[in-house]
Amino acid sequence: MFIKSGDIVSLSHYSKTLQIKTIVVDVKREISDDIISVKITGECAKKDFMSDDPVVLGMERENKVYMTSCYVVEVNTYECIVKLSVNNEEFVVNSRAHERYPVSLHVDVFRVNTREESAAIAKNISYEGLMIYSKYEFDEGENINVGLYLRDIEVKVGAKIMWKMTHNSGYEYGMKITYIDYNSQTVLWRYIDTLKDAQEEFVRHLKNMI
Repeated sequence: MFIKSGDIVSLSHYSKTLQIKTIVVDVKREISDDIISVKITGECAKKDFMSDDPVVLGMERENKVYMTSCYVVEVNTYECIVKLSVNNEEFVVNSRAHERYPVSLHVDVFRVNTREESAAIAKNISYEGLMIYSKYEFDEGENINVGLYLRDIEVKVGAKIMWKMTHNSGYEYGMKITYIDYNSQTVLWRYIDTLKDAQEEFVRHLKNMI
């Protein structure tokens, strides 16, 4: 799944409640990642993007909508251009059957023993787990509590860190949800299904947007 200059793509960022339209202006191929530059159209929201921020990129190919998580590499505030690192292997079809879904959401992380709180960004989410990016280091196998903010509704889950990986100045963590109450589970499932529908509709109408 290769992106090329001229492609119209969507971006979702944890600071924005809506997706935004962008145009790919440059692509540099690397071994595992593509470094792409996108120009934000309409109201320039470049001030909301910072290096290492996780964002979600969406695009349409052959009548299928694809989504992927990526990272902000650099921001040119003068020209409204954001440079992104995109892993081509992480593109997924926007399908209800897929077990994980790319997101860019603010979350709060609480250590169980010390109740220490820190902020993080969720990169993908599923019915059974999530992946987050954090500047703080946690231990593999550690049990933590996570507060998710889903359209102004806070959902709290218990999770276990199954793996961790260093990424630039922070860490990526893969987590398995170990506890979630029935009401929160319903909210989470509805959020994922609604988000998939909204993302797909937005991407399919990108070319018709001013």
